[in-house]
Amino acid sequence: MITSPSVNGKRYAVRESIDHGLYGRVYKGHSLDDPSLTVAIKKPLLYHPDARTTLDQRKRALRFETFMLRRVDHENVARYHDHGTNDEDLYLVQEYVPETLKDRIRSNTVTQTVVVDFLLQIPEILALLQEKNMIHGDLKCPNIGYTPQRLLKILDFGEAIPLPHSMQRPCLVPPEGLPHFYPP
Repeated sequence: MITSPSVNGKRYAVRESIDHGLYGRVYKGHSLDDPSLTVAIKKPLLYHPDARTTLDQRKRALRFETFMLRRVDHENVARYHDHGTNDEDLYLVQEYVPETLKDRIRSNTVTQTVVVDFLLQIPEILALLQEKNMIHGDLKCPNIGYTPQRLLKILDFGEAIPLPHSMQRPCLVPPEGLPHFYPP
């Protein structure tokens, strides 16, 4: 259980670990105020002997990830719910998405429908990020959720950065598309 209240004054219970990396873990949990609300809770490790970053750097990184995630409110992004910022319970709470594209690939359940959903929705997601002047930085199968309603959802904004001002311009692809490439 997360004992300290979040910035919104809420508390959360952790059910099970669902993923981990060098710098933290993601848990499936629920709100103690609304037990029917299942959430994903991302917690950085407070100490890791092999980590190349300090605790303060991990705290800043999670706060920045929260900032970037809150900039994007869209059906193709796992929705931000809450976060906690004290030393004992530093965490980010967002929409729980039960399956990723990595899970689909590993279970050999990538159908033609999944491929079409991917091909149709990824360009829209990239356009959304460009519209918000950000680069995701880590778009890969484990960071793309897939819902029972066939929606792709971007799950992890830990590597997201704002586009440099010099790059904030309209798409460089002309409306008629790119010219065909003819090999020499």
